[in-house]
Amino acid sequence: MSPVTKEDMYEQFYLSARYSPLFLINYFKEQKIKIDKENENKEFAIYKTTINKSIVKLFISKKDYLLKKVTILGDNELFGDVLSVFIYKNYFNDKIYHPKNISIEKINGKLLDEVKISKLSIGTKVPILLPTSENFTFKENSKVKPETKLEKYNDNIYFLELKHTDDRVLIVEFKDFMFVAEAPVNSDNGEAIINEAKKIAPNKPIKYFAFGHFHPHYIGGIRSFVHKEANIIYNQYNKDYIDYIVNAPHTINPDRLQIEPKKIKTLELKDKLKISDGNYEMEIYYIGKKSDHTVDYQVYYFPKEKLLFQDDLIWISKNGQPEKAAARQEGLYRAIKDLNLDVKTVVQSWPVSDYGVKTVIPFDELEKTVNIN
Repeated sequence: MSPVTKEDMYEQFYLSARYSPLFLINYFKEQKIKIDKENENKEFAIYKTTINKSIVKLFISKKDYLLKKVTILGDNELFGDVLSVFIYKNYFNDKIYHPKNISIEKINGKLLDEVKISKLSIGTKVPILLPTSENFTFKENSKVKPETKLEKYNDNIYFLELKHTDDRVLIVEFKDFMFVAEAPVNSDNGEAIINEAKKIAPNKPIKYFAFGHFHPHYIGGIRSFVHKEANIIYNQYNKDYIDYIVNAPHTINPDRLQIEPKKIKTLELKDKLKISDGNYEMEIYYIGKKSDHTVDYQVYYFPKEKLLFQDDLIWISKNGQPEKAAARQEGLYRAIKDLNLDVKTVVQSWPVSDYGVKTVIPFDELEKTVNIN
């Protein structure tokens, strides 16, 4: 049995709501939650409480006394204030009232789902799906402690490892500004990266922030860089997504951008973008579908070092014989060849320690995996 916290247990109330409201109703009953008089209306009696720092409301019809809607307003690290709505329709009476249809709206209506219940049976005993150990106790809900490690590659390139997320962040120092690529999961990590960049060059602003593709391990901390007024590098496939994340309210767990709003500054990447101070330079290339991963994928190239930095396309095991390259791995290799880039070393952002894969890869080793029959 995996260790679980009480918060994990309460989360099951949310998850089960997509199939049945019974657990939530029972919880409200056990906790003796009273009607929310301030928000009550002619149609619904509304009950409100907080579970796991999320505001949960039950909307019970005054006409037939059945639960018609559940709303859950909670904090999401990436999307901020997120409302989930469960709408219960077409109740039938088979010893108990139960809805035939449950409509689900998540991420403020961005994700929609529909559950249809065609058959209901009531057992006389609760099945034991997983025996509980005699000495079972709940795990303490402890916050992950951020742990960073800064590695200087040369006078311009730094790699910042975030051990708590298993990511490697790229920081590049130019003559009078800084460039950062990747910020995993949330704004807290974005702030940690900014603080580490300040240690390298306290008086140089972060002029550019980029992310290799739109997944949380790379875009999660973007709001911190918007607040620092960095130019956010985007392409046509992720601009709307960036705008949604940047403009999302974070009132439940405010970050710096929520406390002190700033307008986003952007710089578009089409096929290639050069970042230079007149002496040192790097290049960013859009490879998109060639990655066989996401349509907005981009990579970073350093001509002087013959170094390429990318997010998560290479999966070569540290142990045993190399295997034939999978589609993502081969896609990166083909993109490098198509762009005619002279690459000697590829450095990967994620994962750094988990999964047992190499994250600093000689290009000829990548090539060998592509050529395996």
